[in-house]
Amino acid sequence: LHQMQNFVMRAGEIPVLLKKYLADCTYLKYNEIENVLADGRVAVNGSRKLSPKMMIFPQEDAVHLDDRQISPDPPLKRSYFAFHKPAGFESILTGRSGDKSLDRWMMTLPQGISNIGRLDKATTGLLILTNDGDLNHAIRIKGNVTKEYALTLQEKQAIDLDDSRIQSLLQDVKLEDGSIAKATSISIATVVPPTERWGFTQTIVHLGISEGSYHIVRRMCRAAHLRLAHLHRFRVGNISLMAPDGTLLPEGSIRELTSEEVEDLWRIAGGRDQIAMRRISGLAGMLRRSENTLDDTCVRIRRWFAESNITPDQCSFFEEIEPD
Repeated sequence: LHQMQNFVMRAGEIPVLLKKYLADCTYLKYNEIENVLADGRVAVNGSRKLSPKMMIFPQEDAVHLDDRQISPDPPLKRSYFAFHKPAGFESILTGRSGDKSLDRWMMTLPQGISNIGRLDKATTGLLILTNDGDLNHAIRIKGNVTKEYALTLQEKQAIDLDDSRIQSLLQDVKLEDGSIAKATSISIATVVPPTERWGFTQTIVHLGISEGSYHIVRRMCRAAHLRLAHLHRFRVGNISLMAPDGTLLPEGSIRELTSEEVEDLWRIAGGRDQIAMRRISGLAGMLRRSENTLDDTCVRIRRWFAESNITPDQCSFFEEIEPD
């Protein structure tokens, strides 16, 4: 473990998939990477017959994009933003600034920016935007980072924390597809009494959840028989719509995150070191699954472990994943 922690500081030397190598060395997104590969614009050691899943050994392989050699050292500058998404816009990129996508905002930002996760068309609130693929991956790992939402519940009477439907959200809620979801926290923020125009009482409930499945909060409300009138996300980890100086980010606006906010978010997401250590664990998992394989990639991975003074068994305490 000690040797792995020392080695993590040289993360740029860890073998990675070609698509990840290209993402680390450029501002290309994965769909753009597939296009440049298909167009023959990438060469590895002079060959253009490539697969996105081939392994790149940064200290051995020469990778060229448009006949220019690329390398993860020095690392590219990464950018981080908070965006207050309005209702009526999809959390997608289409390349057309005039439609109901995020393109009209993304076109004003640095190259390679995309959103971490999505909010559906009707949901408002916080989206984190970045061209840091490692942070994007770390935040989307299930259970790492809590997201907080304001739920506007519309009922004939005010809802309190003792309501069995509210309590059920803190337990295992069985969704329509048989999967299970569970809130990490719930509180009552405010109650708006009925008016002549609206005959319902609105209860604003703050809910925290660490999962990020499709429409997860809406599906939980349906399963609990709660009438959800509006959904708004106001926090992801330590990042909120409230800037460090106390000003609220207006709807449809973007602010750049401070370096302190980014480092705190990385810490909450598990830390930069853990991402690199998971890559090493992924390589070890490949060897365990291909124990008797003698193909060139496995031979090179075994040699890489030996030269790094790391044995694959040292990685067994990490979840086995495909290497990035």
